[in-house]
Amino acid sequence: MSQIKKVWRCGDCDAEFEREQGALECCAPKPVLRFLGCSCGEEHCSEEDLGACGVNAADCPVCLRHHDGTTIEAVAVRIAGHCPCCNPLFSIDQQFAIEQQFYDLHGLPVALNG
Repeated sequence: MSQIKKVWRCGDCDAEFEREQGALECCAPKPVLRFLGCSCGEEHCSEEDLGACGVNAADCPVCLRHHDGTTIEAVAVRIAGHCPCCNPLFSIDQQFAIEQQFYDLHGLPVALNG
């Protein structure tokens, strides 16, 4: 699973600092704290904004594929223990749980086998 990286960004010169002290010297009066999602490489305003970024990413233990947290495949790995790429067969209960959790996370209805 990928890690979240904290960075401080200057509002004036847009420089990025890994340590708050360096940002304070450049960006007085106050640098802006941001969070980088290592899977997506994008900057987020808060840890909550990371949403399904690297936090929900999953590696399939069967085929070893990496699935970004924004995909239904990552949800399938967490619920069923495998992704639909290597094994497209799921029980009715698993399929319902996967589709429901994906909807709960992203607000998008999607069919696992569709």
